[in-house]
Amino acid sequence: MSSHVLFNSIAGFMAVIFWFVLFCLGTLVDSKPFRDHISGIDSLATGKISAKDSSKTKLSIKTTDSAKASVQVAKSSGKDSFFKNIFIIMLTWTPTNVGMLSLVAGLIGGLGRKLWRKSQITDEPFPTLSGTLIGFVIYIVFISGTFLTIDNPFGSTTPGQYVRTAGILSLFSFMSAYEPNIFKKITGHFSNIENHLSNDNPITKP
Repeated sequence: MSSHVLFNSIAGFMAVIFWFVLFCLGTLVDSKPFRDHISGIDSLATGKISAKDSSKTKLSIKTTDSAKASVQVAKSSGKDSFFKNIFIIMLTWTPTNVGMLSLVAGLIGGLGRKLWRKSQITDEPFPTLSGTLIGFVIYIVFISGTFLTIDNPFGSTTPGQYVRTAGILSLFSFMSAYEPNIFKKITGHFSNIENHLSNDNPITKP
């Protein structure tokens, strides 16, 4: 076994493990408390207090030296918590989580193509990292179509919806990277739609 094949095998195995880690985080961890906490830190950092039904409540803050010192301590601790929560949200919130799953699935597809179909490839070697780019394009297409049809698609995502979304995106990303002709057909389909729309609405110069 050559060092190149060994490296691709190890990279593929690690990518599969990372995919399962991301999938477990997206399935088991609820990102809403972390997103709500960020909103609270934002209010503290800007010196504003927002709460529901607070029209009858008035707060006065004395700008003493001790109060300013307390606010500075809260801000410093809030910043650490802010970046920690941002990191957790990136890994667990459905839109970002399924995006990373698509990237990893595309990478796995590119690595699998180099390992399993090497003898069948007669053209120039397909760059492995291009699989990641293909996964990103598949994710962008999905997000664009979702927001065109639904106003708030990720407002209250159920576990079943997450599993279906993650599975479909990962499958398309893997297959498009494993067999680039599938990705070419997808992009060609969009090109045909664009040409059809251009023919129906020709631009006339004055």
